Amino acid sequence: MASKTKSKSDKSDKSDRSKADSSASKSLAAEPSSAAKKLSMKKGLRLLRLGLPLVMGVGYAAVFLTVGKSTYAAVFAGLVAGAAGFLLALLFGAIALLVGQVEGAPPPPDERLEDLERDKRLLLRSIREIELDVQLGKLEADEGNELTEPLRRRAVQVLREIDEARLLDKPSDEAALSPDERVEREIEAEIRRRVAMYGG
Repeated sequence: MASKTKSKSDKSDKSDRSKADSSASKSLAAEPSSAAKKLSMKKGLRLLRLGLPLVMGVGYAAVFLTVGKSTYAAVFAGLVAGAAGFLLALLFGAIALLVGQVEGAPPPPDERLEDLERDKRLLLRSIREIELDVQLGKLEADEGNELTEPLRRRAVQVLREIDEARLLDKPSDEAALSPDERVEREIEAEIRRRVAMYGG
């Protein structure tokens, strides 16, 4: 009787753990939602830059045409209004860039590299925990592979982004690197090789 309840509780623990790992892997493998917000802001600014001058120009042209002014005056007023609208749109775009709400200004390289390193640590830790659960028998091997596959793909992507970010920051000459940097580079190359060999 006790063994039946123990096996039921083990099964429920496995299913609960599997659900938790699945949701964690989905959240880590997904792209951040802030990128979607930045993209919508960028689209809104583009629409503002194009639409504001057009609307202002048509509006001023319509006003002058209805008042009875000459056609040349209406066209000139429309062009002036369009130029003013375009300058306003540029001003709004510049303010948004200064505030940092648009993706046009990338984060400083150090900040971006720190974010990527943090993501790498989280992904590798999650992969290790899932592999440990498989080894301990808490998860089936198929479940473990299913959970780690998106994490491994994302880890490879993050490692590539780290390499790109470091290429921008470091000198091209290997001799200029300190011994510690060379060792770190070799360790990361080995990690990338293992992730590529086991994960993708």
